[in-house]
Amino acid sequence: MTAVDTDRVQHPSRIADVFLRPAFARAPVFSTRDVAAEAQVSTSSAARALATLAERGSVTSVVRGVWARPSHPDFSPYAIVPFLLGASVGADGWQNAEPGYVSLLSALNLHGLIDQIPRTIQIVVGAQRPAIRSPVGVYTFHRLQSDLLTGFEPGGRLANFELATPTKAVFDTLYLSTRRGRRHAYLPELDLSRLVRDTDMQRYIALIHSTSLRTAVTERWQPLLRQRKQH
Repeated sequence: MTAVDTDRVQHPSRIADVFLRPAFARAPVFSTRDVAAEAQVSTSSAARALATLAERGSVTSVVRGVWARPSHPDFSPYAIVPFLLGASVGADGWQNAEPGYVSLLSALNLHGLIDQIPRTIQIVVGAQRPAIRSPVGVYTFHRLQSDLLTGFEPGGRLANFELATPTKAVFDTLYLSTRRGRRHAYLPELDLSRLVRDTDMQRYIALIHSTSLRTAVTERWQPLLRQRKQH
């Protein structure tokens, strides 16, 4: 057996052993780089071994370089989001490499402000990127000006992804509804009787660079605010 053949045989079991180590035992999502570093093998060797484990059903390839264990008790499609933004597994947990967070209708649904379940997981980012269709979900990316990438906090039961606050999710939706193409021009019925704060909304509106956009978002917010005050 050649050295290359030995490498191919040994690495899947070595990679599987990585998942027993503390940092990875808690990680339902990880990157090829994470596994290669932990197993002390090359990235290409780790990728081959992970592909073998995927054929056996032990892991799932989400996108190139990102893997998941859907059977892990802590897995959810939202746990994928930080890794789409370049996160890594580490002793201190994940951290986004690029700014971004779950928002728009996805966040409104998670906060219980709308009943409608979006068909995609909607992520706000600073630079536009194409949608990702994967075996565990469809992810769409929506661009905001960089200083509007605020108003989020760790979300989910395990706080393993960034989630817009209720007010910021409403703001992001209104903001994008006024842009060219008018995404989210139609809003499902919103429960604004709690959680959404006008003071925070005004703070976000003040950050909008464009006067016309600032006016447009204000004009969309005012009827919602009046509606909330009537309840």
